Formats: sequence, C-alpha cells, structure tokens
Amino acid sequence: TRAEIAVRNQQPQEAQRLIVEARAKYDQGMAAFPAIWQQLGKRESFYALSGDGLTQLRQIGGILHLKEIAVAGRLGRNPTVQKKATLTGGRPELVTIGLYNPPGGLMFGAKGLQDLLSGIADFRLEVLSDLQMSTLKKYSVVVFPDCKRFGQPTPQVEELREFVFDYGGGIYFEHDSCGYQRFPLQTGIFPEMGELQQMVGKLLRAKDYDPADRQLRIRADGRIFQQCYLDHCVFENCRPEHVWVEDLQGRPVWLAAPLGNGRVVYNGGITYAEDDSEIAASAIGPDERKLILQAVRWASGKSGHQAKILNVKKSEEVQTDAIRDVISFNLYLHPAAPIENASLTAECYRSRDRLKLQTVARLRLPERLDEEWESEELFQVATVPAEEIILVLTLNDLHGQVSWEFPVQ
Repeated sequence: TRAEIAVRNQQPQEAQRLIVEARAKYDQGMAAFPAIWQQLGKRESFYALSGDGLTQLRQIGGILHLKEIAVAGRLGRNPTVQKKATLTGGRPELVTIGLYNPPGGLMFGAKGLQDLLSGIADFRLEVLSDLQMSTLKKYSVVVFPDCKRFGQPTPQVEELREFVFDYGGGIYFEHDSCGYQRFPLQTGIFPEMGELQQMVGKLLRAKDYDPADRQLRIRADGRIFQQCYLDHCVFENCRPEHVWVEDLQGRPVWLAAPLGNGRVVYNGGITYAEDDSEIAASAIGPDERKLILQAVRWASGKSGHQAKILNVKKSEEVQTDAIRDVISFNLYLHPAAPIENASLTAECYRSRDRLKLQTVARLRLPERLDEEWESEELFQVATVPAEEIILVLTLNDLHGQVSWEFPVQ
C-alpha cells in the first residue's frame, strides 16, 4: 500500500524500493517459517491458532505479488504479455461453468447468477466448493460472485492466475470480487485489468439516493440501461478498448480483457434474482441479462451452439391485414451437443431504437440434431416494415434457451 501511495505521489523510485523491501522481508519469512512453526508446535497455545500458518503465509505472498504487478503497471513496466485468446476450430464446444459458492463462504448474487446461467441451452453449470487447480481445469469459465468471505480451502492467487494465463481459462468477477476492500484479498486478482477506484450509488432509503447512479451506457452502441443493483464499482488505469460498460460520467464499470491464454471480465455490478430481499424490484433487465450472458460466453472462449442465416432476402408483401416485410432465409445450425425436441421462435426489432415489431413466423426444426444442419426449405418471418431490422432467433430445448441476433436490411 505504501508503494501504491508512492506511485500516486509520482515517486517511482520510492515505490520500487518499497516493493523490493517487502518482497525481501516476505522471502526471509518463508525461509524461516519451518523452524518457527516447529517451535510454535511445542507450545500449549499452538492448537489455538486459527488455520494453517503456511497457507496463510502463502496467501500474503499472493497479495504481495498482486501489489507488485499493480505497481509495475502504474510505473509503465508491467511484465505481463497479453495474447489474444482465440476460439478453437472444429466442432463448437459447450460453455462449461463453475460457479464459486462454497459452504462457509459469503457470496452475494450467487443465486441470481445460478438462476440466469442454468437456463441457457448451451451452458452447463455446476456449483464449486473450492478453486484448486484440479477443480478449475474442469471448466472453461469460473464465475466469481460478489465475495465477502472465502470457503475452505482458501483459494490461492497463483492458481487462479495460472488458470487464466497458462491454462487458457476464463474468470468472470462481480462487484467486490473485482478488488474492493470488502473482498478478502482487498485487491483485484488481475491488476492488469485496472484498479477499482470507488463505489458509486446509494441505498434506496438514503436521502441522497440518485436514480441516475444506476444508469449505465453500453460502450459498443451507446444504449443506456438501468442496472438491477443500487451501486457499482468504477475503475481507473484501464485500457479504453477493454471497457464494455460505463456510467453516464464516462467512468468504466465493466471491463473485459484477454490475459495470457485466457480471458477475464470485471462486472462492477451484482446479479440479483427477482425474489432477492436485498433490493426492491431487483429484476434483471434485458440489456443487463444479455451483457452477463455475453460476458460469461466470451470469457469461456467457447462458442456454444452456432447459428447462421443464409440466402437472406427481405421483400414487401401485401397480406390480408396489412403490408408486411417478409424475411426469408435458410438456417444453418452447428450444435455443440445434441439438440432434441427443440422449438425455434423469431422476434424482430427496429434497429435504431430496439422497438419490438409485431412478428409472425413459420419455423420448424428436426426432432434431433447431432451434426451440422442446414434447412432445405426457406424459413419465413413476416413483420412490420422497417428499413433496418434485428432478427432474433431463440432455440428452446430441455436445457433451456439460447438466442442469436442477425441484422437484416
């Protein structure tokens, strides 16, 4: 912390000296630890000590390592090499998700995340009780809710970073877990992403509660939505190209970046289920829901079920009740796992303002899809005329639903 203060005060040499000094003291402590622990074991008070001393000391070492990275980044000497992660070729793969919600831990938003992610057709979610490397490797992405207390065994910083940088996994973090002081480590596990600057927002009962604090802007298209939770983190010292969502003052709220062979997402908000007692009217809106699903899928590096529309044609037709735009196309599907007894529905939206348009569709899928498939007959969707339309196709099967969006002109 003293080194970080030195950086803020534009004292790079002092910051570097403090980091080197802290590392030397830690290494000395690790070297002396076996003898000290053996001596402590001879005392009656030894068994009153909480936990495993070596694990706790390693945890301190992990935090020190994160501070070293953060200070090096602020000094412009960040040693981390970022390589853009790429999706694997061949057959698409399911998004396998490990949701960290251990016994004895204290997580907020875990239920909302579980409800949301378990209803997606090409997601497969399991709840994790530990974050050891042998567990992490079973999943393409780990979801880390807002965390106030770890479960046992205590997660190790180096293993989480190895999972991303070397193994190529993804991690999605929310709220405090992005590095707020209530997070057990009191710092972010990936300082390369940027630094948590402050929390923005107040409780509903607070006199200075401002609804505008919950208004966020999607950087890609400028669309504004209201987040479901009352406050959110904002970040600093992050790359502009990594910002997905910002507040109305232009401060980053969501970050997504490739790190090493993997990917990391920081979501400064919290996912809450509709019946969560923490906040009234906490339903997740469609834009926030879509962002969370996109972020988890992106962090995984897996595409899930793939869909394309081919031979697309939009024509104006006079029908019995009105003039309609009729969109005709062939549908291509490449499932990441067998799809059985699925239904397919279509919705159309006006591009400029996402206004939902009245839509009539005739869509039918085979009873089972195991491999790549392309419809022989044209699918047709009739909708209210508009210059630019977003066609949304939603597949529903036994595992849930998944949607794809296609612009049509």
